[in-house]
Amino acid sequence: MAKTTVRSKLKKSGKTPSRKLGKVKANKISVGDKKRAKLQVEKMNKQDSLLSDIINLNGKSKELAKNVNTLSSKQLKKDQEKDRLLNVEIKNKKKQTNDDLIAQIEMISGFSL
Repeated sequence: MAKTTVRSKLKKSGKTPSRKLGKVKANKISVGDKKRAKLQVEKMNKQDSLLSDIINLNGKSKELAKNVNTLSSKQLKKDQEKDRLLNVEIKNKKKQTNDDLIAQIEMISGFSL
């Protein structure tokens, strides 16, 4: 008896199916959905951090407001007196400088102004 080979009548394709694919899961999450979810989580985290920063700043500003004192009339009077004395000194220095310039000009030109 001779060996007979049976060939199938169906034409075989050039590629064989990959065995690595296996079964495709019906509830597989797509790449686009993963990216969208990741972006949403990052966005929520940013908003959360902004809110916490705002809350912290509000708390600090309240503490600073408690520490700030209103200006007292005694302190204002002292500051006004210092300012007045400083203005008098500045006027005196300007007058002295002007007098020195006039004296120098008189010496150079030889006659008084």
